[in-house]
Amino acid sequence: MGVTLSGTVSTNSAAVTLGATAKTLTLANDAVINTYADAGLGGAITISGPIQATSAGSQSLSLASKGGAVTLSGVIGSTAKLNVLTLGDANQTGTITVHGTIVANTLTTGASTGSNAFDVTLSNLATVAGTTTISNAATFYNTGTIRFGDYYSDAFNFLGGVSADASSAITVNAAEMNTTASAISLNSPTTFENSITLSPGVGQITLGQATVNPGATLTLGAGEATPVTLSSIAGTSGVKSNITINTTDAVMVSGTIGTNIGTFTVANTGSIAFNGSVSGTSDRITSLIISAGTGVIEFANNLYAAAMSNAGGSAEIKFYGSTTDITSAVTLNTTGAVYYGDATTDTPTFTRGITHDTGNTSCWVRLLLLIHLPAQRALLARSTWAVQLPS
Repeated sequence: MGVTLSGTVSTNSAAVTLGATAKTLTLANDAVINTYADAGLGGAITISGPIQATSAGSQSLSLASKGGAVTLSGVIGSTAKLNVLTLGDANQTGTITVHGTIVANTLTTGASTGSNAFDVTLSNLATVAGTTTISNAATFYNTGTIRFGDYYSDAFNFLGGVSADASSAITVNAAEMNTTASAISLNSPTTFENSITLSPGVGQITLGQATVNPGATLTLGAGEATPVTLSSIAGTSGVKSNITINTTDAVMVSGTIGTNIGTFTVANTGSIAFNGSVSGTSDRITSLIISAGTGVIEFANNLYAAAMSNAGGSAEIKFYGSTTDITSAVTLNTTGAVYYGDATTDTPTFTRGITHDTGNTSCWVRLLLLIHLPAQRALLARSTWAVQLPS
């Protein structure tokens, strides 16, 4: 037999333990468990078995334990999804851990005001693949850490969007984070432990300072018109990390791209602006691949890569950093124009040459003199040049 819960369960800082591994907690009506009714320190909340609604999408559960830990060990909503699951409130400080998957209409951690100083872990089934599905919005107000997943093939479907902008640090160990035309906003320091695709359709992707673990690939978008706003992306030591941008909408990168990056692929883009430096002289990107694109791809700051290629598209490519340094031979097949520098002090260096004979070229004269080519390599051999004289 299981346990049926309805209404409010309150304690004066005493712990609440319900269910067991094989016993389901069923919500007969909306339910609240509050273990700090006395305004005290709070008590732990432990629910060991599955949690299900009576009627799919009709019953909600709210848990508040203040300083006590909240541990939910079973799956939630797997046979009858919950309406709203609220984990913690503004006064929560105890860690909240959900070991099972969650299926609910709405997920909220903490409250829209208050300190919300607690950590949240969504394991999505412990050490095996799981899928969490939230039909509407998932909003994380907690200011502590957040962990999404603990297995490389976990999936999180936040169909109405996900917002986790107040967290001190986010860790993601999952293969997918999806929405349906709604935003994925992880505007906090975020570490991606394994390869993952963020796919919000035409929704916005917003990332704070991102770190990609060794050998992992961070893929932003799945080829739809996904606007992307990034801070910085870095790898760590050891095996190089990889980045793929795949959207037909605009991408804005305010910070740097670098630290042990292997392959950086722009698979598709409406336009992209790199306002920070892309790699460094002693830590070059191994391969910069611009598969296709439209609009403008602008490197407004320094660019260092061992290799660069461009398969086609119609994007304009602008090398506007003070230093552009590519060590291998470069071929650009875009039909758009290529621009070398926007100041006479800029220095583009293509050690083994560069070829672009499918579009026009604009270059400051002084820059042309600083491009180094071996005799056997033609520079933009059949392009039309627009030479800008320094004032």
